Amino acid sequence: MALGLPEVLSADDRHAAWVHFIGRIQAAQINQAWRDQMFRLVRAVFLSNEKLRADGGLWFNWMSENYAVATLTAVRRELDVEGSPNLWNLLDNIIQHPRVLTRRRYVTQWGRGEDEQANHTFDTFGPVRVPGSPADDHVDPAVVKMDRSRARNSVERVRLFAEVTRKSNPLEMGIEPLTVFLDEFHRALAAIGGVVEKYNNLLVAQATVASSEPMPQFDAVAAFLLPWVIDRDAVERIVAILNPGKSPQT
Repeated sequence: MALGLPEVLSADDRHAAWVHFIGRIQAAQINQAWRDQMFRLVRAVFLSNEKLRADGGLWFNWMSENYAVATLTAVRRELDVEGSPNLWNLLDNIIQHPRVLTRRRYVTQWGRGEDEQANHTFDTFGPVRVPGSPADDHVDPAVVKMDRSRARNSVERVRLFAEVTRKSNPLEMGIEPLTVFLDEFHRALAAIGGVVEKYNNLLVAQATVASSEPMPQFDAVAAFLLPWVIDRDAVERIVAILNPGKSPQT
């Protein structure tokens, strides 16, 4: 499906479409950041409570598998060549139309008096130089291709880590091996996030980009300080209602 943009389109309209798509992709990155943060929190709760690890291992394994599958699904969606508008297809369209992203367009998105900083930042993207007309310098499609490959390679790493998570018991790894494993997993996610952030900055301008790091407005640990089951019979009745014909497991 690619981006669904017509081949003949003004540079302004194409850029506006790219800004729209990168906004959706960035929103997905924020959702993933929340997913990562909540997984780290629950993992810390289990690793700090020996009795919970002993009695709740099945629950933690279920949560780990769902986290891995949800994460893998999300990153694969962004790098699916045949998929709907996503990161892969956005970068592909930029490769085909690199002259849309010029120095002139980028600098004008910055505030008054920030031209020097804007030009310096644009230079960090490794643009193609246009002799005698620096305002027409534009993104280098070869660089975009490398970024796209970097993201694709990271997806493969995420897939491998997800498969290990699905086939093993994370709690049985021990704290140190589990930490190393998850650090690698999150490094692969960060590599994909870095590509998204780069093109979000390039399309929206560095000066106006908000952080994708989630900022909790509540006490995320508070819920774990409460008893989750205060009436076991009530829980089992609700389970029976939600699963007619099946008996709750005790």
